[in-house]
Amino acid sequence: MTRGGLRDITNTCEDAGSGIGGQTKTIDTRRNFGYVIAGQLNASNPQEVAEYAAEIYQFLHKKEQEPDMKIGKHFLRNHKEVNARMRSILLDWLIEVHYKFKLIPETLYLCINLIDRYLQIDTQIPKKKLQLMGGTCMLIASKYEEYRPPEVRDICYIMDNAYGKDDVLEMEVKILNTLKFSLTTASPLQFLEFFSRPICAKDSDLNLLAQFCLECSVIDADMTTYLPSEMAAVSLYVASRIMYPDHPNNGCGPYTEAQCHQLEDDLLRVISVQKDRALGKKYAKDRYKNVMQFIRKYE
Repeated sequence: MTRGGLRDITNTCEDAGSGIGGQTKTIDTRRNFGYVIAGQLNASNPQEVAEYAAEIYQFLHKKEQEPDMKIGKHFLRNHKEVNARMRSILLDWLIEVHYKFKLIPETLYLCINLIDRYLQIDTQIPKKKLQLMGGTCMLIASKYEEYRPPEVRDICYIMDNAYGKDDVLEMEVKILNTLKFSLTTASPLQFLEFFSRPICAKDSDLNLLAQFCLECSVIDADMTTYLPSEMAAVSLYVASRIMYPDHPNNGCGPYTEAQCHQLEDDLLRVISVQKDRALGKKYAKDRYKNVMQFIRKYE
């Protein structure tokens, strides 16, 4: 049964607790949600890997709880030269780079994760090397995720050759050593794919709008302090409310409506800022079915 294109399901985790994160009951529910998803997959389709879905979800849940994967609140406060505005400008540029190179979405999320984790550790990086660090993180993420990643000379070119090949390679070594080669993360995009499976198709307008909301959340420095699963849940929740304002929303994934509502205002604030920037222009293209039209109607 559908509700105007939105699959009608009831929240499978109504007893998840009243707060976002932290509570034992909520954590247990998030962990068990993988079995709920696994039971809804098509076992005859090998691409859905139904037999491994629960284990994959549990791995992601465990990964997002690791201390070295969490971004602390106000993690840029101790920087001498870099601030949240500079980070926002850097990510705005990297979104355009990611789109022009036609890289897969996972690459962008890993790139942003590497940037934030590196900035959280290296508080002495000068602002003149911020673009070099960001471009190098895109290179590292591409090597990890892409079948045919950009070459070093391509990274130098997008930086207007302000840095040479040796500069990029030196920065690559520094980033990898600082992060101790820990590149496997729990991406919020992976959680979004889990949470959206019972609700909508992967190529639907709702899923694409949720992806826009999710990218907005990772661009905002304050929202990166939330767990990836929390950002994925509130992104799908807000996208559903924008597209289907007249339909009831019981929350997304293992999170209830009350939990998602706690983060809704933060995400809407970021959306209002990003809708006219590179991210908004990106999702206004036919490649993303111009889902920005729903944002404009909502406003």
